[in-house]
Amino acid sequence: MLLLVLVIVRGIVYVVVTPLWRAPDEQNHFEYIAYILEAHRLPRPGDVSSTVRRELLAAMRETDWAEYSLYPIEDKSFLVRTPQSIPGASQFGDAPLYYLTCTIPLSLLSHQDIATQAYLARMVSVLLSALAVLGAFLTARELFPQDRFLQLGVPLLIAFIPGRTFINSMINNDVAAELVMALQFAVWTRIFRRGWSIRRALALVALIVAGLWVKRTTAFAIPLAVIALIVYHWNKIRKWKRSYRLLVPWLTTVALLLAGALCLTPVDTLGWEGKGSITPIRTNEFIHSGSWAMRVRATKPGQGAHIEQILPPGQLDKLAGQTLILSAWVRTPAGKQKGYLTLDDGIQWSTREFTATTTWQYYELTTHVALTATHLVVNLGIPKGTDSALYVDDISLASRSTQVAVLPLAGPPNFLRNGGGESAQWDLRPEIYRLLNNGLHLRISPGIVRSILDWQRSLAYLDAYWMEIRGLFISFWAIFAVRQIKLGPGWYVALLLLCLLALGGWARLLVQRWRGKQTGLQAWQSQALCVFAIAAGMVIMLTILRIHPLPTSYMPHGRYLYVAVVPITTLLLVGWREPLPQTWRRSALLWGILGFFTLDVLALACYVLPFFYAGGHWALLLGGS
Repeated sequence: MLLLVLVIVRGIVYVVVTPLWRAPDEQNHFEYIAYILEAHRLPRPGDVSSTVRRELLAAMRETDWAEYSLYPIEDKSFLVRTPQSIPGASQFGDAPLYYLTCTIPLSLLSHQDIATQAYLARMVSVLLSALAVLGAFLTARELFPQDRFLQLGVPLLIAFIPGRTFINSMINNDVAAELVMALQFAVWTRIFRRGWSIRRALALVALIVAGLWVKRTTAFAIPLAVIALIVYHWNKIRKWKRSYRLLVPWLTTVALLLAGALCLTPVDTLGWEGKGSITPIRTNEFIHSGSWAMRVRATKPGQGAHIEQILPPGQLDKLAGQTLILSAWVRTPAGKQKGYLTLDDGIQWSTREFTATTTWQYYELTTHVALTATHLVVNLGIPKGTDSALYVDDISLASRSTQVAVLPLAGPPNFLRNGGGESAQWDLRPEIYRLLNNGLHLRISPGIVRSILDWQRSLAYLDAYWMEIRGLFISFWAIFAVRQIKLGPGWYVALLLLCLLALGGWARLLVQRWRGKQTGLQAWQSQALCVFAIAAGMVIMLTILRIHPLPTSYMPHGRYLYVAVVPITTLLLVGWREPLPQTWRRSALLWGILGFFTLDVLALACYVLPFFYAGGHWALLLGGS
């Protein structure tokens, strides 16, 4: 009970000191709730309530929204029939369970103004956050029945993560997703310790379904359940005869290959994207060389269309300041067809226009790339007003300085990928998308899947992955407002060292287990921790993959990791506990909690409050931003 009071009090503090609409997409989450109260039904993408929009925009203006945002609120929105969209990403179409939960208490205050209702919605989040911490405590108590260090350490660490407290005190569905997953981990822990029962199985199924109705970030619970079942029965599998035991990895490999063959299909040209062009652009109708070429044809008569390839940053660094030759072989199926080659470096567009005929012809564009180029995009297309198609093959982008420098038989190096369309882009089959998007409400875009499957392009954007990993770490622990308030770098370095210390503890634990020494963990505890590690890894990996399709400026927030905050903090505490002598653990727990309490207090007093109420001067003095 004291733990719940602590979480609620800390949540109320953040509710009070943080002005409304100063959390990621808070106004958009509230619009969802207000729409339900206004229309008495769930919203669909594209739905508009002029009353809700007008009142919400007015409430945002009253809290000086423009002072903290780049998206202004237009004056005409209060005069026209349909006001402007609420700034931010619309949540209409998201799973409804969290929003329906908020409408229950808000329906009692429907006569109150928007601000009052929003603060009440924040209080609902605080209560859900407290229940999530209670779920973490139940998990830790079940997993470590004789270890007070871990029983108290796991929920207290979760309670004192400043970034989590901030997010879970605002209006968003992440807090409900965290609660559902915390309860799932509690059920799984009980299953590993006490075995299966009908009640536990039904509870687990209900929580998985509830998670899908809360937020799609909980969908990892479905494959996790399959993995957990294998881990749970692993001791029985180990008792099989060796010949039977080897069937498990073999059957798993065959199942994965079969699943890939059934779920994946070649759909288009790898590396190229069609804009306004009929798809697929990969074709074998007319070929200059090899087995495939590319086709550019508008989806509607008279419209323009083109195919393009964006070169990765590494190529831009090599080619900035050089003179390049963009070339291609082109033809049209009948008559004549106007077309163009274009190279865009962010400073200027260089274009070569041509008229294709029914025979293959070679065209090239020579241009100089600016030293200050921001990107390189190659376009090949047809202008508006033409109804025929253009067939393109053997596209090349080379530096003019290498035209003579290389061996004649080798040819100049091509900086474009798949210039002849020989390699296909793989994608999921349509029926898989229907299952994921309509059945599980995951809203997975083909562009994301294709980008992930294109591993060669992903390797060219390792810097983007590094920025995302760094951003996830920072925003998981402590970042406030709409990513506007960060702590000084020293705080994050200290947190990183603590995480590395936990990894060292786990390395020591695994070495002891490998040598056959006693680790203090029973078999069922090791199995549960294995599932926790897999869950944490799955969530981290899936969150990192959200940067696709590449290139992108979107960087997922650390709040998406809170669905796995129970396994993450459990693994950290086990790693920290490992090198500690038994007699030191109680004092280490007290000092550790005191340290995170101090971090939370300083973050609130020296960064959050000054940013909102004192112009941010204290934060600057402490090295924050």
